[in-house]
Amino acid sequence: MSKKNKVMLVVLLVILAFFGYRFMFKKDASSGKSDLAVDAGAEASGQSAIGRDLIVTISKLKSLNLDDSLFKDPIFNNLSDFSIPLIPQEVGRSNPFSPIGGSANPDNGGPSGDKKTKN
Repeated sequence: MSKKNKVMLVVLLVILAFFGYRFMFKKDASSGKSDLAVDAGAEASGQSAIGRDLIVTISKLKSLNLDDSLFKDPIFNNLSDFSIPLIPQEVGRSNPFSPIGGSANPDNGGPSGDKKTKN
């Protein structure tokens, strides 16, 4: 590649980098738009899109009618509870990660009661 072609390539890369930076990272101040644009109608009424969704959901919940005749039905009232009461039991080990069969030996980090010898 000749020296002239190398210079042209560097100039072209600098120009592309400039325009890439300008379009990708710089916001145009004249347009006045940002990523966090708020709808003009919602801004005028003091509600954001999230607030509007919340109000719609609350109004749906308020318009819900529950039929409580199920709880007055004799069949429902004759249902029996077959649950078994839980008896309080002893709590497990104080340290569930300690080795079983002895306490940890601080000298070698292994269990003191479970030493095995190699044959």
